[in-house]
Amino acid sequence: MTSAATHRWKAIAASCTGASHEAAGTANQDAYATLAVGNVTAVAVADGHGHRSHFRSRHGARLAVDLAVGLMAEAARLADGPQALHEQLHERVKPQLLRDWRREVLDHADSVPFSDDANEKLVGSGDEAVLRTYGTTLIALVGTPIAMGFAQIGDGDAVAVFADGEVIRPLPEDPKLDGIHTTSLSQADAGDSLRISVLDLSGRHLMLGLAVTDGFAAPQLDGVGWWRQVGDELAVHLQERGSGWICEKLPGWLAEPAQTGGDDTTMGLLLNHADSLLEATA
Repeated sequence: MTSAATHRWKAIAASCTGASHEAAGTANQDAYATLAVGNVTAVAVADGHGHRSHFRSRHGARLAVDLAVGLMAEAARLADGPQALHEQLHERVKPQLLRDWRREVLDHADSVPFSDDANEKLVGSGDEAVLRTYGTTLIALVGTPIAMGFAQIGDGDAVAVFADGEVIRPLPEDPKLDGIHTTSLSQADAGDSLRISVLDLSGRHLMLGLAVTDGFAAPQLDGVGWWRQVGDELAVHLQERGSGWICEKLPGWLAEPAQTGGDDTTMGLLLNHADSLLEATA
């Protein structure tokens, strides 16, 4: 688990290996990263596909989150407001993230060649076949004093909770998601599926933003509105118990869906310091 903070936003992230992966003796395919630079904080989570044709997906997920927090933070640092951040994410971060991820994947494959002993059998040939083996989703958030930016490709959920009680999913839906298949950084047209949104916080108070891989949502009893309940509960915990308490409890909260649903489960949070009573009075 990691934690990083600036004067406004604190980033917290944790992951739990799914029961099905534990039973099969396979590694956690999810990854997360946090980064704080000045008054900008970023968090990212990724879910490597894990299927046998994506046998290096955990490496793809790790490369994705490390790149995402760096690029998101740099874009937010250069932007002087919500509109400028939106432009930075669209015009700079999207193409650079896809380009850099592909380059780093191919570099990794060159430095660590595929091995028949590790059951790494490439299907097809060429760069696209290599990239497919590292396939992963990605959700990244970045917070500034007056904006929060979101970027996502594939499944999983991003949620924002306002102080007035409204809980939203700020990103547009991906029409290609059907509950079985997901869009991916490894697809040739990944740019068409990478969704971006920015919330203007200059006149509205945001308590927190969160990103979760699909292992969290799958076993929820309320398959439609679980994210509102989770957002509400996190906001209450932030106000009444503080971000430190949430950081301590987060791994345990992820263990239950990872066991009952069987999939790796990862959550990343950006928490507003001003809403943590324990920190405000410390």
